[in-house]
Amino acid sequence: ANVDCSGNGACVANEDNEPVCNCAPGYVTPEDNPSACVSVCEGVDCAGHGTCSASPENTPICACEPGYALSPDDPTICLSVCEGVTCSDRGECGPNADNAPICTCEPGYVSPPGEPTQCVSVCADVDCSGNGQCEVTDENTASCVCEPGYARPEGDPVACISVCAGVDCSGHGQCAANADNAPECTCELGFVSPPGSLVECVSVCADVQCSGHGECLVGDDGNATCACERGYRIDPVDPTAC
Repeated sequence: ANVDCSGNGACVANEDNEPVCNCAPGYVTPEDNPSACVSVCEGVDCAGHGTCSASPENTPICACEPGYALSPDDPTICLSVCEGVTCSDRGECGPNADNAPICTCEPGYVSPPGEPTQCVSVCADVDCSGNGQCEVTDENTASCVCEPGYARPEGDPVACISVCAGVDCSGHGQCAANADNAPECTCELGFVSPPGSLVECVSVCADVQCSGHGECLVGDDGNATCACERGYRIDPVDPTAC
């Protein structure tokens, strides 16, 4: 019989002197027909997402199209790189430039560093120092809305610190938040906040010269008054003058 090995090999005799095919690279003899040579890719469609060719071992292997990769269990199947990637149910998976899976997260969510297939809230782990609530900005970043008496420090949108942080009222008063949520000092008796400053407390006698003829004292009402030297008396209109 004339055995042409399907045009893809050479016919030789086996140990039983029967014709068998020695197939060319990329071809093999089917189990049910030793006198034929068929492509190693016969019947391999790469799951519809790649092209089959012969490996160096003369077995079928797929070259997958972008967005797909070989199944770890079967080199003749191309699976989506997003197979099994849920993006934490908060985004859509797609291939990146390296054909690896990456999530595009929905607003309010981001992929954490080093975890491109996860989507977590931008407010995850943001506790606003325990003094506010985290909200999502228009830029999809976290920002704290602080409770009254607290504010975000400059350059740190995810912290809430007391508006009185660092305010010592010159050592002569107590700081608290005012109606505008700004720090304001309540000064102790004999001290006042100078014009233009709500966070200082200066003596009521500061800059009181008693006309150069007396000594400034703090009255029982906390206001400045002069103890005038002999020959002088307090101005009836201005108690800080002699």
